[in-house]
Amino acid sequence: MKKQFFLAIFAPILTTAFLIFGLTIFHQNQKTLLDQQTHLPNDTFLVKSQTQTSTITTKDLDQIENSFPLANYFYNDYQIIATNDNFFTQNQLETNDENPLENMGLVLGYNLAMQLFSSTDIIGRPLKINSQTFFISEVLPKSSESFALENLSNLALINYRQASAAFGYLKIDQFFVQTNDPKNLSQTLKSNHFDQQDFTISDTKTLHDADLTTLQSQQNNFLILATAIIFLSLFPIFFYFINFTKSMHHEISLRQFFGAKATNIFAIFLRQIIKIILTIFIISLLLGFAAAKIYILFD
Repeated sequence: MKKQFFLAIFAPILTTAFLIFGLTIFHQNQKTLLDQQTHLPNDTFLVKSQTQTSTITTKDLDQIENSFPLANYFYNDYQIIATNDNFFTQNQLETNDENPLENMGLVLGYNLAMQLFSSTDIIGRPLKINSQTFFISEVLPKSSESFALENLSNLALINYRQASAAFGYLKIDQFFVQTNDPKNLSQTLKSNHFDQQDFTISDTKTLHDADLTTLQSQQNNFLILATAIIFLSLFPIFFYFINFTKSMHHEISLRQFFGAKATNIFAIFLRQIIKIILTIFIISLLLGFAAAKIYILFD
């Protein structure tokens, strides 16, 4: 009977653990988006190129105040962001150096610094990227986050001008700017480029609200799907109770013969139901949370 019991609860445990895993991941993603939104400065816009030929130039960034680019590179399995010092001031990141990306400076996130050097006391140490040697000018705190990036702890930041020397090319397809005059921003882009329609200018708060709405919709769809799967996985328990009732038929008859009431018989089944629910709940909870933590850790 014990073998039948564990076979009956195996599928519900897996499906319930899957539900807990999914909801934990959705909650973490929602928390990340909300945290990013709280760090979001007012009147911040995202300028993004729409075509392969429309590349944001250094002229754009020089003419538009309070702007910072975000160009992504990958080197030796870690991510490098080409940006400028405006990124730090607009994201309210405190640094020891007023210009952490000047003089071939490289800013490392906490996790990346520990991964590469096993220490955060590495200011001034060299790091060679391609044929260029960069000197580390700053290591960001462990909890550093930004509205523009998920988690700065896992990244390296480099000056966008110097990135072209290290990587042989510089392609910036988006930048952020803090301004209360988006029309002037649009006019500047129009004067610098042949076709203004090559670029979109989006309010970052609107973008974040749209991301939250999409995430909530995905979570609702996942919840419906997972609930349906859990319902289907309960059929083995139904058959288990049929077999359990048959196996208990003789014992129930004896109890009734010796004066057992219906409530006493009901208590036998109630204890079995509670046993099943607690077993499924505890094991599913442990499996679901453990899987989610591992997924978040290696994501």
